[in-house]
Amino acid sequence: MRLLRWTVASALVVSVMTAGGATNEACVLASGGQSEYVIVISAARPRQIVTAANDLQKYLRGISGATLEIVDDNAPMPARAILLGRSEGLEALGIDPDTDELGTSGYIVRTVSPHLVIAGARGLSTRFGVYGFLRDELGVRWYAPGVEEVPKRGEVVMWRLDETHVPAFDYREVAYEAFNSNPNFAVKLGLNGRNQWAGGWGLWWHTLPQLVPPEKYFVDHPEYFALVNGKRVRDQQICPTVEGVFGIVVRELERQMRLHPRWTHFMVSQSDKRGVCEDAACKRINQREGTPMGATLDLVNRVAARFPDKTICTLAYWTTRKPPAHMRPRENVLVMFCAGSGDRGHPFATHNPQMVADFEGWAGMTRTLFVWDYAVHFGQLMLPYPNLRALQPNMQLYADNGVQGVLVQANPEVGGELHQLKAYLLARLLWDPRADADAIIDEFLTGYYGAAAGAMRRYIDAMHEELKGSPRLSYHSAPKVYAKSYLSPANLRRYDEILDEAERAVSGDAALFPRVREARMPVMYARLVLKVGTKAERRRIADEFFALTDELGIVKLDQWSATVRAFRRSVY
Repeated sequence: MRLLRWTVASALVVSVMTAGGATNEACVLASGGQSEYVIVISAARPRQIVTAANDLQKYLRGISGATLEIVDDNAPMPARAILLGRSEGLEALGIDPDTDELGTSGYIVRTVSPHLVIAGARGLSTRFGVYGFLRDELGVRWYAPGVEEVPKRGEVVMWRLDETHVPAFDYREVAYEAFNSNPNFAVKLGLNGRNQWAGGWGLWWHTLPQLVPPEKYFVDHPEYFALVNGKRVRDQQICPTVEGVFGIVVRELERQMRLHPRWTHFMVSQSDKRGVCEDAACKRINQREGTPMGATLDLVNRVAARFPDKTICTLAYWTTRKPPAHMRPRENVLVMFCAGSGDRGHPFATHNPQMVADFEGWAGMTRTLFVWDYAVHFGQLMLPYPNLRALQPNMQLYADNGVQGVLVQANPEVGGELHQLKAYLLARLLWDPRADADAIIDEFLTGYYGAAAGAMRRYIDAMHEELKGSPRLSYHSAPKVYAKSYLSPANLRRYDEILDEAERAVSGDAALFPRVREARMPVMYARLVLKVGTKAERRRIADEFFALTDELGIVKLDQWSATVRAFRRSVY
């Protein structure tokens, strides 16, 4: 027996070359367009298992030309079977996917000659197993919605397999438009998120203004709202220590639980504003705890005590990011640490010690810790944003500190700077933060840009190298901050020269050339917003840029209100 087990900071991968029923006999899944195998699923036909079976059938047909029949487990065990998920056949083989070991997403891939088993404890985890098998064993790749690679093989043969795959994070969400609009694509890349995760989510994000809406309560109960500079303020924070607020929150959550009995997680969190309540009760708790989180966590703990069978979630965000000195979250409180501000172009461990101190403080005191991370420039979604080299070390930091879930807030809009590459890389790293990030990037560039991959890599590397002498990479700084560093006129010309090479490499290719043109849009945008070049040059660039926004359906250039239409008026 040979075991290969990554550290706790990575996805768990266990490979057993000869164990428990695995033999040296090959499983010939398909040969010459034919197959003796059938795909076996539970007769109950759970939705996720049916989807997994249909996709396995589809991709095996695409690879080999053979169509494997899908059958239920209420018939005798076929002579040669691919068994998906829990079934009578799996029990007959003495295999039970262990929930404790596999969690909500892990899966096994095992040959029990002459059969092949792909199974997780849940239907969704079995789907992860199918896509992992197709990727790792058969070379299938999903680069973007509608862009996939399916290698052709005359023969599909599996030798000894006995593998267990468990992701580093139980909860994995990357909020790019490609995933938000294409949940099946998200699952193929190993993401679960709010809509797929085992624990159903109720209210989400900054919820206290939803639970205690000012338009309903402020006039009659201004004491429910934050006292700032001696005055109750309607549109900043809720006052978390007022008894009336506690009662309203409890009643509203009870209502939500009646309406949605399957939901298990409910967010009770501050508004997206900087203000802190300064009334006597809040000030007393916050001063004792050394952080404005004190009064908020006091409310959250009290609410959690009322619902011990539910998980109450709160944000350690902005003013509340610093952990309390004495107070601790209850066992059924989930803290979501928001890794905001600071330098996004370099690892937190080397460039943001205060962020790391706050994060590690929470990691040492809470039973369930999630991270809310940020991957794009929210005010300039099209601006070149060289943060690729920081993504993996930050994910490793989270995994090393026992984080159970990560949400990466990215670009919810169509388009954006290198959005396909970053979505792909982030999804892969959320499954395994210790995977070879450079290899994943190269894999994507080759699969998505073809002959232009080399030039695209030089473009990416050149920009990241220039970031070394740049002001810190923020997710809200104005482009002019970088006009003398990585976005200088000389650097923009250099990027254009490299991208010219990329375009020449795929000129005439109806699929690849448009992808390179889209990848060039951030450099075009930087030239326009920084007014680099002559008026005639900028006019030509603007014509190309807006033709592409129209073609691709890009409408917004930030996460709030900056539209392509308004930017077009400002440019012309």
